Amino acid sequence: ILRKQLPDIAENLTPWDTGALFNLLRYYLGKAFSFTRAIVAPAGKDIDIKSLFRNFAASHPSFTLDELETFATDVIGIQVYWGSIYEAAVRVNANEFVSHSNIHFDVEETDRMLEQICPGDYISLQAISPPMLRHLPSCGYPWNGYLLLCYLFSFSRIFRLCYNSLSKKGYHGAMVRRTAQDINCYSKLVERVLTDSDGWTTSTEALALLVKEGYQVRKTFTGIDHIVEQAKLNKNNE
Repeated sequence: ILRKQLPDIAENLTPWDTGALFNLLRYYLGKAFSFTRAIVAPAGKDIDIKSLFRNFAASHPSFTLDELETFATDVIGIQVYWGSIYEAAVRVNANEFVSHSNIHFDVEETDRMLEQICPGDYISLQAISPPMLRHLPSCGYPWNGYLLLCYLFSFSRIFRLCYNSLSKKGYHGAMVRRTAQDINCYSKLVERVLTDSDGWTTSTEALALLVKEGYQVRKTFTGIDHIVEQAKLNKNNE
């Protein structure tokens, strides 16, 4: 806009970096707009951080993990909101993303194949091996755990992603049938997993099992003692 409307001023600003220009705008427009790091918004209007991440993902046909982290740290100054990213983009591998508009899934056939992988109500993402994924219909990218996570997050009609947290490294959680109404949140998934498993007796052992089987990253979970007691009751009532 400067080059088009005020070419002489634009030429004088060429040696300036983005931060200097940002401070100049803040000086002259500070009453009409708020300036937070590299974000400009009308004065008095709250900034929706989740929308910023969602818009970033939707406005880039493809982007890398480095580009995403640069946006998060340099522009916003916070960690990545992975849920907002996955609402508009698919992570096709550890380092690359594509927007929803640039990837196509055969949802009906993919779900049909996933039903063969998961005949029960749920399965840990970590329990789905690469050879199992090779049989899924092509979507233009090789299937892997990251891609499956995003497919479950946004596209599947039969399954959904149940997770404790989304993170930069790895893919954790479970593929859960939408018809499994008793697994309506991650806490209920943990209860069901512990009820179905015999590999634990204490809360510490239960957490170790959840991490080992890939349901979560860390050996901590709020309310685990209560869930353990409920799982023990479930076992006794079987």
